[in-house]
Amino acid sequence: MSENLKTIKELADELGVSKQTIRNKIDKDFREKFVQTIKIKGNNTLVINNAGYSLLKKHCKMILHRLQKHCKMILHRLQKHCKMILHRLN
Repeated sequence: MSENLKTIKELADELGVSKQTIRNKIDKDFREKFVQTIKIKGNNTLVINNAGYSLLKKHCKMILHRLQKHCKMILHRLQKHCKMILHRLN
C-alpha cells in the first residue's frame, strides 16, 4: 500500500474530535470512495485514505470554527449579564 492509511482513532486524535464525530461522517458514499478494511492484529479495522482524511479534516475544522464562534457569543452574553448583576448590587 503506497497510501498513508489512518484508523478512525488516529484521525480523531489528530483532528481533536471524538471517534463518533468521524464515524458520523462516514456514510455509504464516503465508505465506497475513501475507506478500506484491513487486518490489524487479527481484527478487521477501517482505515481512511489521504483523500478521505483531507475531507474529514476540512469538515472538522468547520465544526470547530462554528463551536468557537458559538462559545464566544455565549461568553459575551455572560459578561453582559454579570456586568448587569454587579451594577444592580452596587
